[in-house]
Amino acid sequence: MKEINKSIVTDIIRSQHPVSRARISEITGLNKATVSSLIDELIHEGLVIELGTGPSAVGRRPRMLGFNGRAGYAVGVAIDLHEVRFLLIDLLGKLEKSLVIASPVGMEVEQTVYQVVDVVQQIVQSAPSSPLGVIGVGIAVPGLVDFKKGVVWNAPNLHWMNIPLRKMLEAHLDLPVFIDNESNMGAIAEQWLGKGQNYSNFVYLSVTTGLGSGIVVNRQLMRGSGGIAGEVGHMVVVVDGLLCSCGNRGCLEMYASEKALIEIFQQKSGKEVSTVEEIFQRAENGDVLAKAAISSVGRYLATGMNNLIHTCNPESVIVGGRITRFQSLLWEAIQPVLSKSMVDSFFHTKLEWSTLGQNAISLGAASLVIDHRFAKPTIL
Repeated sequence: MKEINKSIVTDIIRSQHPVSRARISEITGLNKATVSSLIDELIHEGLVIELGTGPSAVGRRPRMLGFNGRAGYAVGVAIDLHEVRFLLIDLLGKLEKSLVIASPVGMEVEQTVYQVVDVVQQIVQSAPSSPLGVIGVGIAVPGLVDFKKGVVWNAPNLHWMNIPLRKMLEAHLDLPVFIDNESNMGAIAEQWLGKGQNYSNFVYLSVTTGLGSGIVVNRQLMRGSGGIAGEVGHMVVVVDGLLCSCGNRGCLEMYASEKALIEIFQQKSGKEVSTVEEIFQRAENGDVLAKAAISSVGRYLATGMNNLIHTCNPESVIVGGRITRFQSLLWEAIQPVLSKSMVDSFFHTKLEWSTLGQNAISLGAASLVIDHRFAKPTIL
């Protein structure tokens, strides 16, 4: 019972700091002596710090408590078709270190595992000294993921099928490993430290090599009955359209993603490009065909947003991913499509661009580790 109470007190301080002992006693129903004893232990363990006195209308000013973010660290990893992005954060989400390495297209799973293990081990060794050390690794993958089992069912762009990724990584890392879908991790990051903090209901739309979404309803990530909700990139928008890597035809991500933008531009221009940056640079320099390709992707992206808004009725759709660096050019194509629908008239959903940058997904992956380590108990 003591450990349960201690976990509850820790969770309150972590989520509500700065907070006083009296407020913790009020929230938990525990007497002040018990709260003080638990807090003394948490201070001794390095998880809680005293912040000084807080305001008071009457009587003695309370001593405020805060959660010590630098009591430990977590590693977040975002695996994509062309790169793997790593970061090390403290327990409050402050970035300590980030690193991006190239991932050759078509690289085998085993090679990716060794690559991830090698870099994670380097990051762990370089982490600052702390009471808890590095508490685990979160991995975000673009595809269908069994979060509970740590298995990647199908990651079409990576050509991975039924990969026991957690088991493979934990065989080499002396740390707990958590695996989840990249869009879900983007949504979690937004809810924790981004624009999602402002909403109870929002959709995070991840635009990278592929397209996916993380859906938050009543401040909870919606996983669906099989744990794979949010795969909007594979909703069909063109009947008998382009063949998708998932095996279906006409999927949205074939028309509204980084790979779609590159393919559309190459078809229109006959010129080879390897990155979306090249296309946007051409557009900014007045290239008509580059602008036409961006406009096409923007219109289909708006179609996907329109479908999400009408289905979920969120307070906001937050767009993230590398492509958001070029939001002004995309908005020129998105806005006319949305303004013609019922979205403006009835739904009043805000369209926003993520401010977390390219670390959003790996940040969400690292938060998996922290949430698990400090999971709120269900009983008192």
